[in-house]
Amino acid sequence: MIVIFGKGKVWKWLEKLLKKLNIKYVIMDDQDFDSKILDESTKIICSPWIKKNHKIYKKYGDKILSELNFLWDVIKDNDLDNKIEFVWVTGTNGKSTSVHIMYHMFVWLFEKLGKDYKVHISGNFGTPLSQTILEILEDGDNTNHLVILEVSSFMLNKLNNFAFDYSILTNLWVDHLDWHNDIQDYFDCKFKIIDYTKTYAITSSEVLQKYEERIWNGDNKIFENTVIETYENDFDIKKTNFLWKHNEWNWNAIYKLINRYFENKDWDLREKVFWDVAKDIEPLEHRMKMVKNIDWIKIYDDGICTSSQALNAALSCFDDEIVLIAWGYDKWEEYDWLAEYMSKKIYFACLIWQTAKKFEKICKEKNIGYKIFDSLQDAVHYSVKIAKEMGIKNILFSPWSASFDMFENVYDRCDKFSSIIDKL
Repeated sequence: MIVIFGKGKVWKWLEKLLKKLNIKYVIMDDQDFDSKILDESTKIICSPWIKKNHKIYKKYGDKILSELNFLWDVIKDNDLDNKIEFVWVTGTNGKSTSVHIMYHMFVWLFEKLGKDYKVHISGNFGTPLSQTILEILEDGDNTNHLVILEVSSFMLNKLNNFAFDYSILTNLWVDHLDWHNDIQDYFDCKFKIIDYTKTYAITSSEVLQKYEERIWNGDNKIFENTVIETYENDFDIKKTNFLWKHNEWNWNAIYKLINRYFENKDWDLREKVFWDVAKDIEPLEHRMKMVKNIDWIKIYDDGICTSSQALNAALSCFDDEIVLIAWGYDKWEEYDWLAEYMSKKIYFACLIWQTAKKFEKICKEKNIGYKIFDSLQDAVHYSVKIAKEMGIKNILFSPWSASFDMFENVYDRCDKFSSIIDKL
């Protein structure tokens, strides 16, 4: 019997898959915690948001497995491993943008080149992998499937069995220390995406160096023949609808991965075809996008920003000082390393919630003007007021921390911001 610990819409799809496969299961959480059922269970799949210091990890850690492990068993047991290819993306920043680009690139390239493949976008992106697997099972045809999936460090925790075909590890930075034991634990979870990639993985030179140091220290790659490459900043971003340096890195990795994918299949991918498709892809919402013009003031939405490294990338996009709106749940990340750069880029900061205190400390030390608010609406209205009074050209909504506890998810936070902006 399998126990699914944690309730929510993601697990609804895992429940449907278990029913389809006639596997006995029980779903519970803290409200109906049942030690007897847990003692009798053979496997426990925990919600990614259940922290490692939770009592279920302490008492039943040897039974807990990654949902990915379970799904890989489902894939093999139902002979789907010959029908599905996986392109996986993880990293501290750039995951969603990379998945979004690759999904549309593959859909349109297959269409242009007449390839009989169905492309899926899955994982953190909104469609659980259990839903994707269930849909493929129910299709029951001989169609080839390519799954483009965004993977978090939580999903990679406890993983010890999978075969990813291609992967991108975008970058690594301090993040989620409220969940992981320490920074090395976080990095080790991210590195699993390379460990379990069997064909081709691409990452930055800095990350590859960290990965190779880990291998030299005794850890072994799962697939010895995996090609691991690095990407450089040599992509012509002007040929796309994207801006900013960090998108050059994302696109460069994608360009190399797609070319390697077609090369491995002996399919001809002409350069012109690639660029014809690339020029039609639009950036994701809430990623450094200008969403409102008020007089001379431009308001930018970077609501997906959930780390100091993402904020660093956002600040690098501006030559002039800005008014910043920042707030969120404290993931135990330190921001002092960014203080000097912030002092050069931020004229005034409108702060909310847990991370406001950490930002306040930096503002005091670096003489950055700031004010702490109780609501996002008040912070937005004040940001426009101070920008008008002081002649600041740009307002940036870049939260730099998570949305937990205060919102359903990061997209709910972004929607609230958009609603406020629309009424200005």
